[in-house]
Amino acid sequence: MSIKKLFNFIVLYIFLTSHSCWSQDNFPKYNFSPIKSGISKVGAYTIVQDNEGFIWLGTNGSGIYKYDGIDYDSYKYDLNDSTSVSSNLIYCSLLDSKKRLWFGTEQGINIYNRDTDNFIKIPLQPNASNENNPIAISALEEGNNGNILVGTYGQGVFSVDMKSLESKAITVVRSSEYGLLTLQAIKKDANGNIFAATNRGIFEFDEQKKLLKHKIFRSHDGIATIDLSIRSLHIDHQNTIWAGTFDSGLYRIKTEQKIEDELYNIELYTFSKNPFFSITALPNNTILCGTENDGLFHIDENGHIIHHYVNNKNDEKSILSNSIWSLLVDNNDKIWLSYYNKGVAVYDNLYDKFKDIESQYNKPNSLQIPSVSSIVKDHKGRLWVGTDGGGIDLIHPKNKQFTHINSSNNKEFSGLLSDYIPTLFIDSKQNLWAGSWDKGIFFLKKDTNHFVNYNTENTNGAIRSNGIMSFSESTDGTIWIAAYNNGLHSYDPISKQFTHYATESFINNGVQDGNAWKVLVDKKDNIWLGSTNGLFKIVKQNGVYTAVSMQERMITDNQNYVTSNTILSLYESSEGLLWIGTKGAGLCQYNPFKDTFSWFDKSNGLIQENICAITESLNGELWLGGNSGLTEFDLKNNSFKNFTMNDGLLSNDFNMNACLTDANGRIYFGGYQGINHFIPNEIITNRIESSVYLKELKIFNQKVNPTDKNSPLKKVITQTDSLTLTHKQSVFTIEYAGLNYTRPEENKYAYYLEGYENDWNYVGNIRSATYTNLDPGDYVFKLKASNNDGIWNKKPLDLYITILPPWWKTNWALLGYVAFFALGLYLLNKITQIRLKEKQIIHNEREKRIQEKDLNEKKFQFFTNISHEFRTPLTLIVNPLEDIIKDTTLDLPERVKDKHKTIYKNTDRLIRLINELLDFSKLEANNVKLQAQELNLVSFGKNIVSHFTEEAFIRNIHLSFDADANKISLWADIRMLEKIIFNVLSNAFKVTPSGGAITMEISSRDNLVSLPLINTQEPIKAIEISISDTGPGLEEEEIEKIFKRFYQVEHLNKNYYGGTGIGLEVVKSFVELHKGKIEVMSAPEKGTSFKIILPKYNLHLKEEELINNPQKEEKPKENILTKVSDTSSNLQEEHDKNSSSYTLLIVEDNTELQNYLKNELKGDYKVLTCSNGSTGLKMAKEVLPDIIITDVIMPQMDGLEFCKQIKTDLRTSHIPVLMLTAKARVDDRIEGIEIGADAYMVKPFNMRLLKLRLSQLVTSRQLIFNKYFSAISDVPSDGNTSSLDKEFIEKVLNYINEHLSNPDLGVESFATQLHLSRSQFYRKIKVLTNQTANEFIRNIRLQKAKQLIEKGNTNISEVCYTVGFSSPSYFTKCFKSYFDMLPTEVNT
Repeated sequence: MSIKKLFNFIVLYIFLTSHSCWSQDNFPKYNFSPIKSGISKVGAYTIVQDNEGFIWLGTNGSGIYKYDGIDYDSYKYDLNDSTSVSSNLIYCSLLDSKKRLWFGTEQGINIYNRDTDNFIKIPLQPNASNENNPIAISALEEGNNGNILVGTYGQGVFSVDMKSLESKAITVVRSSEYGLLTLQAIKKDANGNIFAATNRGIFEFDEQKKLLKHKIFRSHDGIATIDLSIRSLHIDHQNTIWAGTFDSGLYRIKTEQKIEDELYNIELYTFSKNPFFSITALPNNTILCGTENDGLFHIDENGHIIHHYVNNKNDEKSILSNSIWSLLVDNNDKIWLSYYNKGVAVYDNLYDKFKDIESQYNKPNSLQIPSVSSIVKDHKGRLWVGTDGGGIDLIHPKNKQFTHINSSNNKEFSGLLSDYIPTLFIDSKQNLWAGSWDKGIFFLKKDTNHFVNYNTENTNGAIRSNGIMSFSESTDGTIWIAAYNNGLHSYDPISKQFTHYATESFINNGVQDGNAWKVLVDKKDNIWLGSTNGLFKIVKQNGVYTAVSMQERMITDNQNYVTSNTILSLYESSEGLLWIGTKGAGLCQYNPFKDTFSWFDKSNGLIQENICAITESLNGELWLGGNSGLTEFDLKNNSFKNFTMNDGLLSNDFNMNACLTDANGRIYFGGYQGINHFIPNEIITNRIESSVYLKELKIFNQKVNPTDKNSPLKKVITQTDSLTLTHKQSVFTIEYAGLNYTRPEENKYAYYLEGYENDWNYVGNIRSATYTNLDPGDYVFKLKASNNDGIWNKKPLDLYITILPPWWKTNWALLGYVAFFALGLYLLNKITQIRLKEKQIIHNEREKRIQEKDLNEKKFQFFTNISHEFRTPLTLIVNPLEDIIKDTTLDLPERVKDKHKTIYKNTDRLIRLINELLDFSKLEANNVKLQAQELNLVSFGKNIVSHFTEEAFIRNIHLSFDADANKISLWADIRMLEKIIFNVLSNAFKVTPSGGAITMEISSRDNLVSLPLINTQEPIKAIEISISDTGPGLEEEEIEKIFKRFYQVEHLNKNYYGGTGIGLEVVKSFVELHKGKIEVMSAPEKGTSFKIILPKYNLHLKEEELINNPQKEEKPKENILTKVSDTSSNLQEEHDKNSSSYTLLIVEDNTELQNYLKNELKGDYKVLTCSNGSTGLKMAKEVLPDIIITDVIMPQMDGLEFCKQIKTDLRTSHIPVLMLTAKARVDDRIEGIEIGADAYMVKPFNMRLLKLRLSQLVTSRQLIFNKYFSAISDVPSDGNTSSLDKEFIEKVLNYINEHLSNPDLGVESFATQLHLSRSQFYRKIKVLTNQTANEFIRNIRLQKAKQLIEKGNTNISEVCYTVGFSSPSYFTKCFKSYFDMLPTEVNT
């Protein structure tokens, strides 16, 4: 080689090498920041940006995410939604020329439908019909002929028509040689050539022939193919192919244009042998390569490595993972990358506006401590940094090396004994002064390396404080020192002496021992001192320094005395103005030329309240550091701009006076987390406008979808530009967002509704607008947004909204209104006349009511007076009538006796009604006096009940009386008590239908009852009188009214609950006079129960309310009719006992025989008749007779079926049935007996024999049950008996035994359990056991209790509760009454 050629080669090599080095030094190192959290961290195989600016992430098993910088929308596979994405595993994506998004998934191809926000599935041939064997899609690219090329994992290559979406298979040339061919990527170059990266190398498409074949590259060295497995593919702007292999490196295939043919230059770069997962080109023509487990490579176009990014646990700014799955350069040149299982990160050159110097963990070449308290720069360009705990860090600008100077590191500099350095200062001779918190002053002479310490001890007290906060220098070289706790000092460089200023003015102003933060010597050699006691000007007069306070003048224009009195920082601007930073009051300016103070705070737009540090840029703008970031103060426009951590600051908190502007205009601020530095003119402003979009529509706070019923949306709101709402949808919310990926949390929004508002609503970062009850009409919703630097988009988004009027506001409705108005004018006059008449009628009605009220009062007085008049003649009627009835010597016909009884009964009723009126009048006049005496309530109650026995018999009402003891004592007024019970019983009889039941129960239990009329706090012992009926019952709202005067229940007869309408009012008044209370429980169709609760003893009664000689008092009136009836009866006692009160039902279709039987038997029974079995069955269920006679042959239902129905119904099975028939054969008798007949008699029959047989049936039935249930507390062991009555009793006994411990066990629960009405249960128990229901239950409890005691359980209380009694004393009383012995006397 010649010398000239060698020289040229060397020059060229040096040029290229230097150019390469220069290039690498001038490429920035990218700092990738994780995007907002909120999605799965699984790797994303693909990242794509659509035409609207959204970023789409296709993930490895977590579906698809759409990201707008703030929020994510998630799209996942849903088995029940055919419009969901086909799979959660997304391999590739494509934005086609029609702005449609295609996604390749593990289960086929999906196209995103923007209008409906869902996906369309594209079947692939020949697999379109086989949905059970889907194709995994590995690569997508748009071809040249309006088609999409689709690569798969070993299942062929396809072409999908973009219009019809039909697919066709593409033939692979020599496919048999390749086996399963997997296409990892498909890319098209600028000339329309389409290449495919496969597991068999690089292939190319022939779209005309629908072929895929191995690419043959022609180069200077001949023909070549690439057969290595290719994982990734990228074609840059120069049509250079970059192909990443699985394990062999990176190919660069560069085209060289020749006239004859296209030649390629193929290079293989082996800087990494790991799989290349992704490749992309950057705007500066460099290449980024993401690898598996080898990090991210940044190379130039010649394959030289610019930066190699790898994960470093000790470097917080390193990439998070060495596996980079996908890369994207978006429309604004931001670089997006996806890690394996570490999420997604982005590099944004606009992300950080400020550079920083920080303390990094385990990295010596960084700040020793994060908190920086002071910064100075020496004549060599070195930065001296004072820290709060790490001493001093010296930073060399050329090599970026750090020298740590502190108490434990004396290698290069010695003598620094403190690690807490709040201030540094370089004087005019380039000497360094360092002030410490605890060790005084450290002085470093220029070009030396040893610090000299001055403190309170080695200066003989000249320095009064070891806490040094600030230095400044006057023109004569004097160093002025601000000290913590001891005010102002100075150092004379000539005498080398320190002076502490403590003259009278210093002492009087609190400067001598005050906390001084900052000392400043201005250009005119004025000395200013900022302290916790305010601002002071130090003036020299006659050789003596005095402190002049500016406090009063400063607070004249600022009312916050405390905050404006604490001075944190001082700075003199280039214009000679003094700027004062305060704690809490903002910024103050002193103009020495005008001798005035001016304030700047939130009212002027300054966010900072604490101004900790002040400096000035070269262009005359002030920069302020505080606890809310940094603030730029534009003095020309008098405006402020604030910067925070969202703009790249290390912290929002900066230390006092830790700032510096160097000769190059670079500004440094020291904060809690390190140093931020910048050149103001180089701060990048984000000029990219935020595009806005509508995110969601809500009507009445409910999200609206296009698929909803009556939805106003045809497409999703994002794709909607006009909206029509009905008047019922006029309350709506529009949610929106801005697309800006640079600090998106700083986006601001504004909107207004044209047609409703006149100006913009600036709402900060609120992302929704709500409007309520808009009038019908047309509106335009306008929306705009600003980016993180306050740049607003110029063209707002418009949404046209139409609110439809309701039908009554339409034009047709307005025409109707005119017509109605005309009609209304006509009717108005008519109505006015009618209303005048109505007013007159109302007035007349009011007058009439007043007159009626007076009349009623007079009527009532008249009735009261005439009642007195009636008493005398009634007395003269009733007394002689009683004498006649009682006189047994008179032999009067029965008809006459019956008439006497009727007269007596109605006379007695008339007397009671008159007494009721008189009682009411006495109550009205408050003239009723209680006259109480002790009485036996049981006998008293029985006597009253006896008055109703005959009526109960006639109406077939089951009337029962029950008491839990033979004698229950009560103190009461006999006359009042009789009227109380009589009135309630009368009402019960008035409402109870025939066949019903009325029960009166008296109980004296030991559980205490609350009677507020006696004692509102403590309950007392009481006696309860309960009267229940099976009448129609009352509604709940009527219960409250029945005690009101003259109230009548509308749906019942007008005699219900008081014929006069005042009976129950009198009852309630009488009960309350006894200090008791009355309660009513009722329900429709279930009957009514009155509970009268009276105090048991007389302690609550006054002495005048007690009768001292009760023998003379009136006793309850005896029932003359009952007494006469009993004494005059000529029937035999046994016959009377068995039959006189029994009901006989005759079922006979022969009228003559029916009448004959009725006449013959009516003296012994209450006879009911019917003519066929169907009617007889209905009557038997309603009346429940004591015995039945039935014929066999009858119409509708014969006697056999009738008997069968009677005996198989639990309600009637106990009734004896006698069959009376002409069928005399033995088989007929057997059939009747088998069905259940108790007796069978053949016609003709003997009447005496019939009567005797009936009497025997009644008596036998009672004897059988008395004998069978003599030990009624035990259930018979024979459970297979066919007797329904026996089965009924067994059910009752079983239920009692199961719930024996429940004290609330009663008739209601039994009737419900056995599916009977209360009256049916009452009657059946009475017939079968000759006991009332409550007696029956109580006796069972007592029998069981005796058995338990006999078996050895002597704990009476335990036995009491076991068998369901609520208190031991009540149990003992009942036990004594039933067994005539105490429980303790039972033999065990």
